[in-house]
Amino acid sequence: MGEHTIESDNTKIQQHDGPQKSDDLRIDTTLIINTQFERGDEMAMSPLSPPSPMATALPKGQMIALTIIFFCEAYNFTYIFSFIGFMVVDFGLVENKKDSGYYAGLIASTFATCQFFSGFVYGYISDLYSKKRVMLIGSVGTSVFSLAFGFSMNFPMAIVFRSMCGALNGNVSTAKSYLAEMTDSTNQSRAFSLQQLSWNLGAILGPAISGFLSRPTKQYPGLFEIPFFSGSIKTFMDTFPYFIPAATSSVLMIVGLFVGQKYLVSDPSQITKPHTAQSLVDYEQETKSNPVPKVAGNPFKKLATSFVTVVNKDFVMVVLCYMATICITVSLDEVFPLFSMLPIEEGGLGFNTLDIGIVQALCGVSSVLIQLFLYQRCVNRFGKLGTARLGMSLQLFMMLLPEINFVAKYGKVAMWASVCLFSINRSAWGSFSFTSLFILIANSAPPGKSGMANGLSHSFANIPRMLTPVIAGPLFAWTVGNQLVFPLDVHLAFIIMSTLTTTCIIITLFMPRTLNEQKKEVLIVPVIEEEMQSDPVVMMKEKSPIKEGHTEPIVNVQETSDV
Repeated sequence: MGEHTIESDNTKIQQHDGPQKSDDLRIDTTLIINTQFERGDEMAMSPLSPPSPMATALPKGQMIALTIIFFCEAYNFTYIFSFIGFMVVDFGLVENKKDSGYYAGLIASTFATCQFFSGFVYGYISDLYSKKRVMLIGSVGTSVFSLAFGFSMNFPMAIVFRSMCGALNGNVSTAKSYLAEMTDSTNQSRAFSLQQLSWNLGAILGPAISGFLSRPTKQYPGLFEIPFFSGSIKTFMDTFPYFIPAATSSVLMIVGLFVGQKYLVSDPSQITKPHTAQSLVDYEQETKSNPVPKVAGNPFKKLATSFVTVVNKDFVMVVLCYMATICITVSLDEVFPLFSMLPIEEGGLGFNTLDIGIVQALCGVSSVLIQLFLYQRCVNRFGKLGTARLGMSLQLFMMLLPEINFVAKYGKVAMWASVCLFSINRSAWGSFSFTSLFILIANSAPPGKSGMANGLSHSFANIPRMLTPVIAGPLFAWTVGNQLVFPLDVHLAFIIMSTLTTTCIIITLFMPRTLNEQKKEVLIVPVIEEEMQSDPVVMMKEKSPIKEGHTEPIVNVQETSDV
């Protein structure tokens, strides 16, 4: 059987000739369509630099809405960390600051506990219905109960309000799915880098801002000597010393709600479809007048089928590393304030909430700079998988945190210089690890299952968020007061974190390099041989965005005979 090739500007078709063995409608030919684009994402040096001409442009409205939502979610999750130890003391649960870690861990873990049970459900619902509605409902619920948390006057109230914040919020996994569906291989790194930048800002600025705003009557007593603030306002702030940071979180969630309502669409996958030449507003009107029919069937059976499809070997390995990295991050975020608030004579740094806020602000600034100017360069050099491994390697330096107490004995300048270096390293490994892991999770998901994949990963990720605060805080409190020697002293928590990091690095060595790219939605379509002989046209195309300056995607079409 012979072979010849038909070439056009952007299309190459290989066709076999030979004796015809066909009935009128005999099918013996299959076209395999594979849309290819050049790696435009590797040309971008930073997420804010102009996109390469070969890369698909990111929709500005969508990205603004998603970055604000990610910022708000990170802020809401982390803002309590800078004052949770002091809140426990104010509740009268402990007399010594050393013991505050036991109760602080319980309050911090309730949010993740509820999201563990709700994240998978929200991901599944977002695939079936509308990701936009899921995020808007989550923003409303979180806003209401974040404000209520500021009125907590005792331990049970704090537990209930913090739990409701987690139970009514599925925004993180849904927003990641939205982002994965609206991007392609040419702009994926750029989009997820912006997402991680906004998350890092929220995660760092949350504790920093709340550190400045909590307990205002004690931090800024001179302000409340002014007649305007000395009356009922002072009484209110004495009664609810953590109302301002909680109200700030609530207002931010409302901002995310309005921005999401304005810019987000119901089906993000339509943003990058080739045939979508109309505006997003026109598309919204089209979907309202011609809704996509729901597939009938047993919902539990469909749920089980989706679960089995998503949970493959690559997904499991990436999620294990994601869970371990979250465990390390949450441990450090909880342990650092507890460690730094201890007097220098007792092994800490002697910080107050203002000092802790300054450190968190420093982390925020360095995180922004690293995400803007270093992350994409590392991806270009090492790939997404290699960049994740680099970030995990930098985590090993956190073992040196307890040694800053030794440096502190030589003066504040040396102590703050060491804290600055530690903060920059913390920002670097956070940016490299989490951004790359988010992309790897999205790339491990089968096409059309991003909501399920991100919902599952978010549920699994909440296991360490749920258990780590309960373990890390009490463990650190025990090591501070046990009077034991190395490694059972204050170093124990950091040794455990470093062991987890080493395990993650080993797991990444077994991950395939194919995770650096998105899984394509490639379809195989039978073609009638008689039609192929007369007019070899492409019968179908892979769902992929059109690059700027092209009217059709670039396709490679190969034929295999005798199907």
